[in-house]
Amino acid sequence: MAWEAIEHAVLAPDHHGKVYTFPGGFLAGLAERDRAKANQLLDATTLNRHWHPFLPHMQLCVGVDRAGCKRLVETMLSQSLPAWTLHILASGRSTDDLTGSDFKELLSVMAQKEGGLDAATEILTMRLFSLRSEKKQITRVEREVAKALLEQVTFDENKNREPHKLAEIVRHCLAHPADDLLAKRLCQRLLVGINEYKVSPYDYAELVAEIAGVFPRIVLGEALEPARADSQSGRGLLSSFREDGQCALRKIDDEVLLQWAHEKPGTRFTALASELIGWRSPNAEQASEVSPEADDIVGIKWTPVALRLIHEAPDPIPVLEAFAKHLSPMGWSGSLADILAGRQPLLDELSRDPDARIAKWAKAAIPKLAKAADRERQREATEYREQDERFDW
Repeated sequence: MAWEAIEHAVLAPDHHGKVYTFPGGFLAGLAERDRAKANQLLDATTLNRHWHPFLPHMQLCVGVDRAGCKRLVETMLSQSLPAWTLHILASGRSTDDLTGSDFKELLSVMAQKEGGLDAATEILTMRLFSLRSEKKQITRVEREVAKALLEQVTFDENKNREPHKLAEIVRHCLAHPADDLLAKRLCQRLLVGINEYKVSPYDYAELVAEIAGVFPRIVLGEALEPARADSQSGRGLLSSFREDGQCALRKIDDEVLLQWAHEKPGTRFTALASELIGWRSPNAEQASEVSPEADDIVGIKWTPVALRLIHEAPDPIPVLEAFAKHLSPMGWSGSLADILAGRQPLLDELSRDPDARIAKWAKAAIPKLAKAADRERQREATEYREQDERFDW
């Protein structure tokens, strides 16, 4: 029999556990002619642990129906089925035909397997993509699965949860206020990973931005007022937004930011200014996509929320000082001198402010910024001259 020949070939000891794809191809062809026979062969593979690494791909080729789901669940927790083989089930919309209860059981068991959470997250993301592509509603089942998976997510160097997929799940499956506690726990776990240097905040910028969009007060509280002795320990949640990438705080409506600030005006205005990108180019398509060094030299303007923070704070000076720290970027491309000089119009605008405190501060800050730009221009000129001399043959 052909299947016996295939079994003898792929399970030979000298193949050292290599997983072949052609058994799946054979079963796919057989299923078109005799699905019952294909299912019979698949059932038999669950009884032989040497077949287990092949099962996800073989089941994908035949189609993941209810019987296939049951087959996978039965063998999922076996040590002989490696977690990495489960990722194949995210391909080809393989779970689209599963009922909600079967899909939930499949991913629930998968997430319990060591190393299986990543595969479950990927499969859920593809299911969400399929539903959106077909303009179908995301159901209660997908949301319940999403919450269960997110509750298990940890952030450390050995587990790459593919941040984009986590962001997609948050965007489409979580809602305020029902999931506030889950969002808070996510932020707290991410902060632990960041503060212990297990993960980089840059990798999770999109995830934080999505959480901020749905749960603004959760992110504001965890990032700017963490319930820890070290008041700076939450800042890592937003540190990736100062110099590049999206600004999470710009996912939050201006009125929400200002309302939050007014609740504790003595500290929150300055806290927001310390993290918020306060300006943008008029040519920017979306303020949420602007970073401090992405200025057009001509036309740079304060954002409306930045101006309101300055003018509505009980004392504008600490807010101005906080924004001033961002005038010199932590990272840049091109000439830093040009970047610094290009930001002087921000100070020029404030120097004409009706509030004497703001105008006085700005007039004192202008020569400081000009001096920094001149100093940097001299350094760049020296550096370029030395480079030219180095290659002067």
